[in-house]
Amino acid sequence: MQDILIIDDDDNFREIAGLVLEEKGYRVREASNVEEAYAILIAGERFDFILCDLCMPYTSGARQQQYKYTHEVGFKTAKELASVLPESTVIVLSSLPPSAMNRLANLLDPIQAFAKPTNSKDLLALLDDTAVVQ
Repeated sequence: MQDILIIDDDDNFREIAGLVLEEKGYRVREASNVEEAYAILIAGERFDFILCDLCMPYTSGARQQQYKYTHEVGFKTAKELASVLPESTVIVLSSLPPSAMNRLANLLDPIQAFAKPTNSKDLLALLDDTAVVQ
């Protein structure tokens, strides 16, 4: 059984993706922002895959206004996670248009970047394809 961390501020995406992945046998943890994700990782949990949204806040709640809501948060987070957790496959997900996704993929290389899956079939195919590349 593989473990997956989903870092995404979109509650609906996290919930649906988590249910789909659990149904297929993955163990799933969710974080709605980077601060939550780091708390999970600092506690010692490790993951085979980390799905990281590109555009999200660093934190939520009262402190959220201190941070920009930007693509830079997801970009930096993915780079940091890939650097300190080489055993995890970090995948960046975004709703950017295809032309922007191509530029992003070049900047993130070797981290993989994909358009956010819009259905369960695409989500599972993304993980299957990524596992084959490893």
